[in-house]
This record gives sequence, C-alpha cells and structure tokens, in this order.
Amino acid sequence: MQAEAQDTGKAATHPHGEFQRAGAGFACIVDAAAAGANYVPSESDCLWMGSLGIGDPAAMVAARFGAPFKTLPQPGGAVARVFVLDDRTYFVATIAGERVVALQITGPGPHPEWVFDGVGLGMSTDQLVAKLGRPMAVEALADTGGELWSYLPFPFSIELTGGKVTSIRIADEAFF
Repeated sequence: MQAEAQDTGKAATHPHGEFQRAGAGFACIVDAAAAGANYVPSESDCLWMGSLGIGDPAAMVAARFGAPFKTLPQPGGAVARVFVLDDRTYFVATIAGERVVALQITGPGPHPEWVFDGVGLGMSTDQLVAKLGRPMAVEALADTGGELWSYLPFPFSIELTGGKVTSIRIADEAFF
C-alpha cells in the first residue's frame, strides 16, 4: 500500500507525447528535451486523456473523481468505473490489475480538460479530420444514429453524432 501511495502515475516517469499522422498510420511524437537523452518513447506516451494516462494507477482515478457512480464488470477481470461529469456527460476509467487500461468520455461537450491529442467532445467532423485524418474504418451505430470511427491498429476510437464528436475512447492494446 505504501508503494501505491507514492506512485504518481506515468506522468512522473513518461513524457506526454502526441499522435501525429504519418502516412497511413500514426507516430507517437515525444519532445526530445522533455524525454531526456536515453529515453526510448513508446505508444503509451501518447495515450492520455486530460491528466490521466493508460497505465496510471487506479488510485489516481479515485483521487481525481472519488467514488464511481457505478461499476461494470469487463472482460479479462477488468472493471469499468463510471463517473458522471454533468447531466449529459460521463467519464469511464477501466481498471485491471490496479492500473488504468482504458479511458472514455461521452457526451455532447465540450469538456476542455478531457481531450485526447487535441480532440474533444463537440468538435466537428472537419476539425477531427484536420487533427487525426480519416479513420481506418467507419461503423454505423444504430443505437445513436452516429458513427464509430476506428483508427485500428492504433488503440483509439471516436464516435460522432450529427457531425460532432460525442465520445472518445483510448485503451491499452490488450483492452481495445
């Protein structure tokens, strides 16, 4: 328990990078000065939503949000913790092995503190395309009338409804 209390998350040991389109895929770009001479960047350096990142300890989620509104069991023994941000927006942190393995925000937006690579709720389709480019696949969502834009094999997806971003999900590859 003592070690967990001292674990301040990957922000303490990993620089905050950003995915940038590189041909048909993406590259995780990390500021070399922030990383240090011997640091080897990884995709996880770019998997941030606001101040939380994939791989952060579950204790950081609890410290930020308190008790969840509800929890939902997930495959592989993971648990999705659901937090209500306002009457139309919720945030989900999926935890496995006391680590964050997925983060999602859903709602009409905007919530500027919870963005992924400059993509936030309420952003238009044109703004999304300018930032991340076209998705690798698009799936119609019958329940919302929207679309799910997938960027696989990269572990993030975006939902759009009525030409606006309404959900953003990032995850560890094993939980995507």
